[in-house]
Amino acid sequence: METEHLSADSESSFIPIEIDPEDYKGASPDDAIHNLLHPHEVDWPNDAYREFMEIISKHQLSNSVGDAFIKFFNKHSNLDVSPLPPTTKFGKEFLDNSTIPHMMFKEIPIITFQGVKYTFYYRSLIKTIKSLLMIDSINQQLVLKFVNKREIRNNVECRIFEEQYNCLWWEREESSLLLGQRLLSIILYSDATTLDHMGKSSGHPIFLSLGNISV
Repeated sequence: METEHLSADSESSFIPIEIDPEDYKGASPDDAIHNLLHPHEVDWPNDAYREFMEIISKHQLSNSVGDAFIKFFNKHSNLDVSPLPPTTKFGKEFLDNSTIPHMMFKEIPIITFQGVKYTFYYRSLIKTIKSLLMIDSINQQLVLKFVNKREIRNNVECRIFEEQYNCLWWEREESSLLLGQRLLSIILYSDATTLDHMGKSSGHPIFLSLGNISV
């Protein structure tokens, strides 16, 4: 991979980046089938701990909000030993340490600007797609074949371009596939977002979705 180095007076320089072969391990079709048939399970201390962390994750609650719930529960539960984590941060760290390998994030430094080193946090593209396909709610909505959608409007049959799998390019690309192959549409998009309530820090996450999902 080629790297670019800016002049010294720009006070910035790109850091050489190499592709990590580890990113492609466990990403074969056989691996995907194995993970689908043998899903990884987190060994939770108890059901209350699990349900609490599911709520935190689902609603993206901050540590301070989670800690307020923990304090409220412990105050009124009258239990000698609380089933919840001591803090929300502790619960998140427990979940991170129990993360499914192909869902783990990695980090690499990519540029130094004005003395500050910027880091890129990422998941392997192939493994990210793999983790999406393993979600039942997504798997059940996948459309893996071109759909020629038509409707009658004012007594006239009209071609409807509603989803990607209704488009001409999908039909064209699908016709070039070998028997048994299916087209998987990958959508990448990015938008700046704040990382704290004060709006003092921000990031530019790159999101991934699949055009095969029926909405």
